[in-house]
Amino acid sequence: MKDTEILKKIEKFLKIKFVNQNIVGHNNYTYKLNRKNRISDLSIRDAKLRGIKKLAFLIKHLTELRSLNLSINNISNISELKFLTQLQRLDLSSNKIRDIRSLNSLTNLRTLQLNGNNLLEIPKLDNLSKLKYLQIVGNKINNVVNIEYLFNLEEINLANNKIRAISSIGKLKKLKFW
Repeated sequence: MKDTEILKKIEKFLKIKFVNQNIVGHNNYTYKLNRKNRISDLSIRDAKLRGIKKLAFLIKHLTELRSLNLSINNISNISELKFLTQLQRLDLSSNKIRDIRSLNSLTNLRTLQLNGNNLLEIPKLDNLSKLKYLQIVGNKINNVVNIEYLFNLEEINLANNKIRAISSIGKLKKLKFW
């Protein structure tokens, strides 16, 4: 199935219209094509999503997809995203997510944004060895543990959480402090 056919199926399913990201202007539903004329970036922001099972099924056929933005939706279960192993950038900010363990299969992730969710902890994400940038602003995290496995992490933003303790941060040799 061609990428353009998949986009049309997503548009029909969500009752939206995508705009090419290269067109000037702001739109919540955008895509970007790579040199091979395949979709590399997809943004479905503020679409009032509830479940993403069918959407994830369609998106997993976008084999060149590297960046996905599903921010400002009502997503709570992200387990269906585990098949998007080619992703390098994922923005799930401003949703209702509590559990991110399924993201451990996204081994090519370099940037992960989870701001404004309902996270209570950072689970062991030991397969995310390429992760460089992690934003988890405005959640409900008390203790920061399990981050020693993110040994390529250069930046982490944990502002506006309820953090009482951070362990293993000293093991992150590439982490930059501002």
